[in-house]
Amino acid sequence: MIRILFIEETFETREIIKDYFQSEAVPGFSIDFACDMQSGLDKVRAKPYDLLLVDCKPSGEAGLDACRRLRENSSCAIVHVTTMEDEDDVIQGYALSADDYLVKPFSPADLLRTVSEFADKNSKIKAVMTLECSGVRMNPVTGLVTVDGRVVELTPRSTGILRLLLENKNAAVSRDEILNKAWGDGFNGSERVVDTHIKNLRQSLGKKGDLIRTIKGIGYKIREK
Repeated sequence: MIRILFIEETFETREIIKDYFQSEAVPGFSIDFACDMQSGLDKVRAKPYDLLLVDCKPSGEAGLDACRRLRENSSCAIVHVTTMEDEDDVIQGYALSADDYLVKPFSPADLLRTVSEFADKNSKIKAVMTLECSGVRMNPVTGLVTVDGRVVELTPRSTGILRLLLENKNAAVSRDEILNKAWGDGFNGSERVVDTHIKNLRQSLGKKGDLIRTIKGIGYKIREK
């Protein structure tokens, strides 16, 4: 899971990005938000992040000076989210702290593309982008699944179940957790529907299907051999 902190003063922007990143369309990312630089600094000091997205002009403090303080408190990557289009300002941002920048206005898809491209270039972040268990691999961003290098086609629901199991490798995941993740809170059917989808998932994984073990009275787990 890639851990992101987005420091952005505009409530509407935070809410749009929050909804987008928390949707099923954007697996593999965990994103926190701060409404000002001081809140962002507090979060950075309390929790490790892989990537910081920083509005260069948060209220109450000049953005570039604020990013100096962020750099003093964190060694992770920083992407400036800015309305500054002047080349000199962008160069100054790179000199002070920035690893990349994104100019407003942008869509959530633009932001995701920037984050994904940066993660793909960064070996540390790239390493956590792949979920793996004994030859079963998943890219949580694209949803691509391979078994011993062979691409396996899964339904969106099976992909969601497999991702949840891989994220909790070697630990039991309850049927309720699987239902909430793959079907959502509004599902009113029997939890036994999970068993049917697990059966189909095992079949899709072929010989690796036996990595998914039934935990009596709880649910399932995927464990390494």
